[in-house]
Amino acid sequence: MYTERNRIVTRMLKKGGSSLCDIAELASIPLSEVILIKDCLEQAQDAGETVLN
Repeated sequence: MYTERNRIVTRMLKKGGSSLCDIAELASIPLSEVILIKDCLEQAQDAGETVLN
């Protein structure tokens, strides 16, 4: 379940248009986790890694 939530949050972040607070509320996870996932996603993209959904 945890992995699926991360996958959903990652998709929402990549899609854009939603605030981090909205994503946290929709995914029923703390805002701090959304921020952590966002930071990891950005670091991976900066490193040129492909992030799969």
